[in-house]
Amino acid sequence: MLITVPATPADMGFDWLSLGKEVGIGGVLGFALGYAAKKTLKLALIAAALLILLAVALETKGILTIHWANLESASQSVKPDHMLASASDVVQRIGGYIPGSGSFVLCFWLGFKKA
Repeated sequence: MLITVPATPADMGFDWLSLGKEVGIGGVLGFALGYAAKKTLKLALIAAALLILLAVALETKGILTIHWANLESASQSVKPDHMLASASDVVQRIGGYIPGSGSFVLCFWLGFKKA
C-alpha cells in the first residue's frame, strides 16, 4: 500500500488568502481596539478620580455624607473568582478562531502599549 503525502499546504487545498484576511482583519481590529481601550480607560480613571475628589470635597463642606463602612464592605464583596471564570469562558470561545484571535490579541496588546 502506497501512501502519498502532499508536498505543500497548497497541495492540501489550504487557502492562504482567507487565512491572510482573517489574520489581517484580526490584527487591525485588535490594534484599533487596544489603542481605543487604553485611551478610554485613561479617561474613565481620570473621571473616576475627579468624581471621588468632588465627593470628598463635598463631604468636607458638609453637603454630602459618605458612609465609608458601607463603601468598604461593598468593595470587599467583589470576588475575583467570578471575573476569572468569565475571562476563561471568553478565552475558550475565542480559541476556536486561532488565526484571527491570535493576531487580534497580539495587536490588541501592541495597540494598548502604543497608546
